[in-house]
Amino acid sequence: MAITVQHIRHPTSIIVINNKRILIDPMLSEVGQLSPVPFTRNYRRNPLTSLSVSLNIS
Repeated sequence: MAITVQHIRHPTSIIVINNKRILIDPMLSEVGQLSPVPFTRNYRRNPLTSLSVSLNIS
């Protein structure tokens, strides 16, 4: 069984098991497109960083 894990950015990852892709907790928005996390002291808009890979998912 072939397994690979690719970390995209917190909290997004891709797991590939036997050529099947599983997208974990996708947060694929551009930086700052989403509201801050409610009820926290962090007022920065999410996501905080750019994607580390392109979105060409097939």
